[in-house]
Amino acid sequence: MKARRQIVVGIDVGAERKGFHLALIDLRAKEVVALAHAIQPGEAGAFVQRHARITNANMGAVAIDAPPRAVTAQRRIAERTLASRP
Repeated sequence: MKARRQIVVGIDVGAERKGFHLALIDLRAKEVVALAHAIQPGEAGAFVQRHARITNANMGAVAIDAPPRAVTAQRRIAERTLASRP
């Protein structure tokens, strides 16, 4: 019997116009299974659910990279600090 895939999901949350970038990674095979871009949160969730159903995978973890709060007028302090380094 073939072992079920062990999938982890990475989500990068961008600004409203940038949307969400998603990566599904199979830990057992050590490979990227799928990449996607979604504008709405529901699209991102639907992509993950659909992929789990199609591949019969165990979704082990979800990692979300998002800012602590929205900034509308300027870059965040951490982004400015990193950008200023040589």
